[in-house]
Amino acid sequence: MKRALLDTSMLMYCMQEHVDPYAASLKVEGVSEVNIPLCVIRELSIISRYRGRRGRLAAAALKYVDTVAGKRVRIIGCEAEESVDNALLALAAKCGYVLLTADAELKRRARRMGVEAYSPVSSKAGKALA
Repeated sequence: MKRALLDTSMLMYCMQEHVDPYAASLKVEGVSEVNIPLCVIRELSIISRYRGRRGRLAAAALKYVDTVAGKRVRIIGCEAEESVDNALLALAAKCGYVLLTADAELKRRARRMGVEAYSPVSSKAGKALA
């Protein structure tokens, strides 16, 4: 059983593509649990205040999280770090999560640390995720 960890970019990408992040996460072989850290929710909240497309995508992602939290997706805590990316990497490495991100640089950093990471836009699993 693998546990997935969704980042901000993955949630916003799924909203853009009209894809259910939970369903996309389960397409990664072995994933049976989907988690969203509080630091990601806080980041979405900040971005949702922006004008334009990014703000609308973040607001849609927050609405999605509010709808599925506790039902299909677990909201989990995360250690305070200088950046959300660093907090996600630390959490994934410490707890053995599979990181799902649409951020290519974050995916590269995760893999260099030995964290299993997938992206819907640039991996072999990408076609299945999106």
